[in-house]
Amino acid sequence: MKYLFFISCLCHFALDANSQFLSIGNATMNGHGVYGEVYGASQGMTLNYDKVICQLFNRWNGSMRVGFGTYGKAAGRVRFISTPVGLNFFKGRHGHNKEFGVHVAYVQGRNYIKAASFLRYSEGLYFTPSIGYRFQQDRGGLLIRVQYAPFVKLKEFGDDSPYKMWSRRLTHSLGASIGYYFARKR
Repeated sequence: MKYLFFISCLCHFALDANSQFLSIGNATMNGHGVYGEVYGASQGMTLNYDKVICQLFNRWNGSMRVGFGTYGKAAGRVRFISTPVGLNFFKGRHGHNKEFGVHVAYVQGRNYIKAASFLRYSEGLYFTPSIGYRFQQDRGGLLIRVQYAPFVKLKEFGDDSPYKMWSRRLTHSLGASIGYYFARKR
């Protein structure tokens, strides 16, 4: 529970920390976007809010991302809830950007252990660096992201059962996102 509190405090601070207008391309804006993501930094389907919060070295734009989603089999055997939080840094020209990101995802749910035929509750914290392509025009509009994101298990909470949420500490993921970017121009 303290991890969820920490993540929510971090999100609140990061989203409200910078209210200045930023120069992205030729436009001056302070924008935000909403998009749906499949796999990527969450390993499932998430709805995300993304806000441009800073500019580094007059070239790289930084954005904070907060999401909520789910993944697993629909039959009820495996169902997880994922809450990814992260920072993305992007730069480019004419809306075509290269993007790098660092994310942390808190995942909780019930896991069906086939070898033992039982359901097990588990929760964990995962680190997800990402690299990819981001289409986002200066004036706002369509937001498209494609990324590669390895999913690294940092900590798994709960019992010390030999059946952990993932048998591997590292999984690989290709993700895609589509949404809308709102640009406020001065």
